[in-house]
Amino acid sequence: MTTPSPESLPASAPSSEQPSLAGTGLSSGLVAPMLAFTMGKKIAALSLVPFTISVVMVIAGLSLGVSHGVEWVAGIVDPALSYLLDEGWFRSLLTGLVSWPVGLLSSVVLGYQIGFLISLPLLDRLALAVERHEGWHAPGKGLGLATSALSVSIIMVVWLCGSLVFMLLGLIPVVGVAFVVLGWLWSSVCVALDALDPSFARAGLGLSQRLRLLRRHAVPVLTFGALASLWMMIPGSYPGIVVGGSRLASRIFMSEATGQEL
Repeated sequence: MTTPSPESLPASAPSSEQPSLAGTGLSSGLVAPMLAFTMGKKIAALSLVPFTISVVMVIAGLSLGVSHGVEWVAGIVDPALSYLLDEGWFRSLLTGLVSWPVGLLSSVVLGYQIGFLISLPLLDRLALAVERHEGWHAPGKGLGLATSALSVSIIMVVWLCGSLVFMLLGLIPVVGVAFVVLGWLWSSVCVALDALDPSFARAGLGLSQRLRLLRRHAVPVLTFGALASLWMMIPGSYPGIVVGGSRLASRIFMSEATGQEL
């Protein structure tokens, strides 16, 4: 069986009142945590359980970071710095500058992604409701929840590893600012892929197809991801981020199917 391309997916006719894709990416990311509660009672109701799981898991991630994550990272960083610096306030300062953000970020991302995986069946239903709200539907059965869970897990590992590298490079004097910006862009791509995954999986898109689609619509996707990534550490944010991602994915698919920029 061949996987349908985005161009072959059916869609309702675009409305002149719909915003551009760039506008959709901006609005979906800007108000991501609240978006689910602005699209009707059904979508709001479907968001409640994932919202609760998100709150619990992100708070658990923060707690784990404070209680163990920072200490664990410091246990790696301080011995490494001991080869370069003598024990003292400067080495302690550098250890803290690395261990606190890395320890907290790693723990929050872990809590976020575990909560995402636990909620995935519910998030899939939520994404489907958003797609129907937007007037788009995917043909066939898609890739299934198991494939979607594998995709989300891979994104989690790649996202975490890349973020840690950029965070460490960001400590380099002067040029470190550039790596901080690149790290934010990296998180933007990964958060967007996470949020778009339920809709992409339902459309039956493989990795290469997803990347081609993202390249064609890089501005709205990166805009959405950049704004959504800022909400990530807020407990309860990811159901709204998924709603925003599904809304953007639906508009992208309709744009591809009609050959128009909505």
